[in-house]
Amino acid sequence: MNFNDRPRLTRKFFMGLQDGTYLASNNYKLCPDPIPVFSSYVAEAGEARNFQWEMLKSIGAAQRTCDVFGSEEEFLKELAYRRGNGWGHASDGCAKVDINLSDKDCNRID
Repeated sequence: MNFNDRPRLTRKFFMGLQDGTYLASNNYKLCPDPIPVFSSYVAEAGEARNFQWEMLKSIGAAQRTCDVFGSEEEFLKELAYRRGNGWGHASDGCAKVDINLSDKDCNRID
């Protein structure tokens, strides 16, 4: 995946993902270690997938960019990199971001 060209999380894109694909929103909660507002395996097509889509809409992840991974392990490696070395992919040259927040400062970022 080219991390400079992340897909937009539309209904059509989401419904077209393979069952079991690992999806992470590209908007984060900063409490105290940044985490995506959504990260999970994509459910099987049908009622469970529709439920996930409704949840994505309700938490503000729909219509934003997202990251698609083959497994939760790949996602966790990327998340560890972002937390330790900056908010970008290892190959995009992003500078390290130093984030020191208390619980009262928790917000979402894109």
